[in-house]
Amino acid sequence: MGSNYNVSTLETGTGMKVAIVRIGNSKGIRLPKTVLEQCALGDEAELEVEDGQVVIRATRRPRTGWESSFAAMHKAGDDALLNAEAHQETAWDVHEWRW
Repeated sequence: MGSNYNVSTLETGTGMKVAIVRIGNSKGIRLPKTVLEQCALGDEAELEVEDGQVVIRATRRPRTGWESSFAAMHKAGDDALLNAEAHQETAWDVHEWRW
């Protein structure tokens, strides 16, 4: 592939040509470091085919941002149970239930 390209930032809709290389029975492409950094790609990514195009996205981490969202809910007083009456302890819960 060589180093005859200069990628400081790639804008949406622009692109570069990259070589497709053989990796065993598969093929792959090399992504420049700046592209990896721009897209926050680490050791794994999500790969999809959309309308005949290969789309690579950074993996999404489930629950990212939940901690700050819950803290904001608590601060706003918006963290109460929606149906608190359904979760009241009964006499049976207090006196009869055994682990």
